[in-house]
Amino acid sequence: MEAGQKYIYRGENLMLRDIVNYKLVLETLGNVHVGNGEKLSTLDYVFDSKSEKYGLLDPSKWMGFLSDKNFLEEYLKNIESKGESISNYLWLVGKGVDPWEIDLYRYIIENVKVRVKQGEAKKLNDIAGITKNVEGKPYIPGSSIKGMLRTALLSVFLYNNKTEYQKEMEEITQIIMRDKIEKKELKRVINTLEKKVFNKIKSPPEKEISGQVKDLLRGIIISDSSPESVNMISIKQKLDYGINTKKEPKSLPIWREVIKPGAFMEFQVGIDRTLIGENQVFKSIEDILSKLHYFWETIIMPYEKNFAAPLKDVNISTNESPLVYIGGGVGFHTKSIIYALSPDGDTARKLISKYLDFSFKNTRRVPAVDTVVSPRTLKLSEDEQNYVLMGLCRLRVVKNYAVNG
Repeated sequence: MEAGQKYIYRGENLMLRDIVNYKLVLETLGNVHVGNGEKLSTLDYVFDSKSEKYGLLDPSKWMGFLSDKNFLEEYLKNIESKGESISNYLWLVGKGVDPWEIDLYRYIIENVKVRVKQGEAKKLNDIAGITKNVEGKPYIPGSSIKGMLRTALLSVFLYNNKTEYQKEMEEITQIIMRDKIEKKELKRVINTLEKKVFNKIKSPPEKEISGQVKDLLRGIIISDSSPESVNMISIKQKLDYGINTKKEPKSLPIWREVIKPGAFMEFQVGIDRTLIGENQVFKSIEDILSKLHYFWETIIMPYEKNFAAPLKDVNISTNESPLVYIGGGVGFHTKSIIYALSPDGDTARKLISKYLDFSFKNTRRVPAVDTVVSPRTLKLSEDEQNYVLMGLCRLRVVKNYAVNG
């Protein structure tokens, strides 16, 4: 096996690099939302609650239609009077236009279900958009995959080395148990933990390196995923399933664009064996997948077993194809190190409950409820007539295809 290209640091050739490349596939088992920061308002789409049909308007086609029909001035006045409470669907029908017979849309989505309380009108409000390429096709950014990986590797390492980080655990406990939680202090302690775990890249003889340059995850290069068809985009409402939920999960007026279950998106992973060296956090792609499985079985499952959610499928994680959570709306337990670092589950529950009570003190939190598990709800969404875990995916290697040389 030959050495690869040179490692460049601020214009200097410091060392030869030995990079092994892999092709992996990410399969969506739940609805996956990786936000792009875009909020789609009622002005951006047409939605018919009866037919459960949604169309995302193409701005140029929409403006062209309004101008050609001499509707533009009236439509703008309608916006001035009603604002974003306007229904484009009802407005078009009121003008004698069948909204679905005209080419106005970037894409159309069927079966967009809206859950409301009895007597309330079925309507959407703002919708959080997902990451798409220039062609409007959804994909998973490599940064999202790497962020998931970072949390899992950190959690597994801390879980297996708790005694070495008792000082940081005590600091976290002290910060959270105060009447007022200083989140900047909490972030500082967590950043210190990350540096202790990940800042293990050795400096080459020619140059002393420091800071983020020493981070082991610099030795993992992850591409964006391949794009999926726009037909795999759907819109799903936020659903919470509590430990005492008997039948239907609680629906909230929050909607997100998602990539539906059944998508298979390939991405590339390069592991720079020169950079990572003989570290104790991860050693190879097989080791990484194994640790993701360990994270699922040791950190995720002990929390989720508290819920008897009526899921569509029971998915099994393995060393070769671990289950992971990707994106937003998947739950605090998937992104926190507290369960991994705490001496036991009860301590973690109390700390997380206190933290969430403080963070959401002006909205929905009732402190006395978190007596069994915290967070108190599992994040679900609908897939046709069934429920799935929000953000659930499976990873596996499909090819070890090259070594730089």
